[in-house]
Amino acid sequence: YDSNIALYTGSCERLELVGCNDDADGCPDFSSELVTQVIEGQTYLIEIGGWSAAEAGSGTFTITLDMPESEAFFDQIGNGCDELPSDASASQYFEADFVIYDTAALESFTITSPMTINAVETVIRGWNGYSGIDAIQWYEINIYSSVSQAGVSLMGDVVSVFVPTSDVVADENWNNFGNLITIETEIALDTGTYYISVIPRNNYSDNGQTGIQHGINGDGSSYQANPNGGFGNGDIWSISNDFAYRLYGQDGISCTGDLNEDLEVGVDDLLELIASWGNCPGCESDLNGDGEVGVDDLLELIANWGSCL
Repeated sequence: YDSNIALYTGSCERLELVGCNDDADGCPDFSSELVTQVIEGQTYLIEIGGWSAAEAGSGTFTITLDMPESEAFFDQIGNGCDELPSDASASQYFEADFVIYDTAALESFTITSPMTINAVETVIRGWNGYSGIDAIQWYEINIYSSVSQAGVSLMGDVVSVFVPTSDVVADENWNNFGNLITIETEIALDTGTYYISVIPRNNYSDNGQTGIQHGINGDGSSYQANPNGGFGNGDIWSISNDFAYRLYGQDGISCTGDLNEDLEVGVDDLLELIASWGNCPGCESDLNGDGEVGVDDLLELIANWGSCL
């Protein structure tokens, strides 16, 4: 039957909505599927009902728990039940004729201990002839040390990651504005305040303009950067809204080849690998896990040479 499903914390007298779903893609008879993040040890209440008072029936209810590798530590997208603001702001790499309009939507976030970002989510919108994300050519994740750096170059001075569309996953169950996309990555950051942008590469002449959906739960302040000044607002300007970004991460920094855990792959790590050379099942120096420390492990260590940050 035509179902609705919702997940809450709290008590029956004072519920707090965690997530909800009405009609899930690929589910027959307008049935529901809810995918949401939960916290170990937390008690939840599940509500299953019909779309209207006339909708009723029997069925099967299944719970599947996937243990995540990371949790969201920054979230201005929300649980999918709260409607996002209706506006979006430009974020786009244009074709050659329009490069003066290349623009990024920047949001600040703070890390209080060294962390590895495993995934970045955002909501992509479009206008002026935009037909959808299928026409976007690629994406770029950028992390900046300051807003002014983005005004000089849209490529992040801390990290800039090229993302082919094959590495971008769109949420088919997203029921809000635009498209919610997920990009898995591995970005190691030390403590501090940073600024993030996700920039689609999109031809204006074929697919209009793209931007980042405005978000919720932030401090109500964000920025746009346009180093070439095409929009006439200077290279940086502030906006009184949040951008819809969500970041997942793990405490600590994953750094292949950093055998002595000093956040740098260097001579000491090389010497430790050489000292373990040969048959060595379970050794930390066995970077590829084949039970032997050899040339392949050496090459992998060299490929990660230098600072882990």
